Amino acid sequence: MLTMISSKPEPTNRRSTGGPRHPQRRLPTLSTSASLMFLPFISFVFCQEPPIIVSPPPTSLTLCRPYTFTWTGGAPPYTLSLRIPLGQLDLPAALPFTNISAQRFTWMPDLIETELLARVFDSKSANATSTVFTVAAGDTVSCVKSTPVVDTAPSASTIPVSGAARQGLSPEALLGLVAGAVGLLLIVTAVLYWLWMHARDRRRGFSRASKTTP
Repeated sequence: MLTMISSKPEPTNRRSTGGPRHPQRRLPTLSTSASLMFLPFISFVFCQEPPIIVSPPPTSLTLCRPYTFTWTGGAPPYTLSLRIPLGQLDLPAALPFTNISAQRFTWMPDLIETELLARVFDSKSANATSTVFTVAAGDTVSCVKSTPVVDTAPSASTIPVSGAARQGLSPEALLGLVAGAVGLLLIVTAVLYWLWMHARDRRRGFSRASKTTP
């Protein structure tokens, strides 16, 4: 009798031991601590206020005719300061307007300057300036405030004079001055006398040495 032999290989549960084994590769992952480190930077980038941009005013404004400055960006409240440009610097031309909640401010031009600019500050000290403009004279000057300049420096007649200056030095003060002058004179005399004695002794020593030399 012929026996049928199957050509299908029998399954086996044994693992092959031949050939090198390669460790399983894992994709790099971002740890929780590392991601937390980037949170402040991400929040700073996305929560940062946009920069302030001041809309350019006309090149010339008219005295006592209102004009509204507008700007974008920044964080309220704002401060508007009118300044005089001096090269790379600028100086305030008037008191600033503070606590502005909106991104606009209406100003009544009450001063005439050859050149001015508006500088806007926000609550985080960020600032931006407008283009340079001038204020020309109009048909009225009713908005100009004329405040007299008061000289606060005291005059010579109002300066109080102390009793010691009116009456002169007291006898005790005069005696102290005389005693100090006499003491200084004695110290100077003693120093001069010591120098003279030292020089005389040196001369005597030289003369004795010259006599004993054969």
